[in-house]
Amino acid sequence: MLTLTQPVTNIVFDKKPTPPVKMTPAERKYFNELKLVAKEIEKILKSTLTSVTKAKGIKAISLLKKYSKTLTKWSNKTVATMFYNVDKDNKKKWDKLSAKMSQELKKELSKAPAKTWMQKYMDDNVGLIKSIPIDAAKRVHKLIKENQYVGLRSTDLIDEIMRIGSISENKAKMIARTETSRYSTALTQMRSESIGADWYVWKAVGDFRTRKGHKRMDGVVVSWNDPPSPEKLVGEKAYGEYHAGETFNCRCYPEPILDVDDVNFPAKVYRSGRIQTMKKDEFTRLVTRH
Repeated sequence: MLTLTQPVTNIVFDKKPTPPVKMTPAERKYFNELKLVAKEIEKILKSTLTSVTKAKGIKAISLLKKYSKTLTKWSNKTVATMFYNVDKDNKKKWDKLSAKMSQELKKELSKAPAKTWMQKYMDDNVGLIKSIPIDAAKRVHKLIKENQYVGLRSTDLIDEIMRIGSISENKAKMIARTETSRYSTALTQMRSESIGADWYVWKAVGDFRTRKGHKRMDGVVVSWNDPPSPEKLVGEKAYGEYHAGETFNCRCYPEPILDVDDVNFPAKVYRSGRIQTMKKDEFTRLVTRH
């Protein structure tokens, strides 16, 4: 967003626009559903705040909070559909990998207990969806409260409030990207561990949007028992330890290692807070100890 403290004469208008991030099919479907929430928020704001008064602001906030409460049943259904779509995509990847598996491993993979941890992801996503109108209500309250001291023109204040609809849509997009990726990684981990595949290769998209720490992790072998902090590796503010695809707006993904021979040696291996280069015999000994 431009900060209008200086003349905007240095904008290059013939510069190519930044291309949009390509969505996975499951992410696109989830976003299209969540976008409906943003549209309803916009509808509430437009119908309530034809002019800005404290009374109308209170009414808009009340309607947004009530709308959030009505979303529980719809959210559960929407999240369940997202789970189904992500699971379908994840199974396709495993179908390709299964060509390398023995029949015994394939049987173990089919028994993977997804339902034991699925409820947490369901609850997390329902909470995130219901938070979209709540966040919008907070923004309305903040803008009207600030206006008492700043004294924006009514038309300017209405413009600012109407921007909340697009802000809500951006949040919906981030939720769709983050949660489909997070759930896909959880499925991959669950299926990997069910067949004793305790290591994976961190795969990054590698374009200009890829975070510095995630570029550093690209191609690195990681244990499911030792999630890294990519930000710490490059000296940036850390967001905790997590696996590929588990943090906000992350497009990275884990590629399971089913056999040591699938790894290109010497390999970069993450272990105990740092990346080491290992030969095949070193990594084999490490895997055996684990």
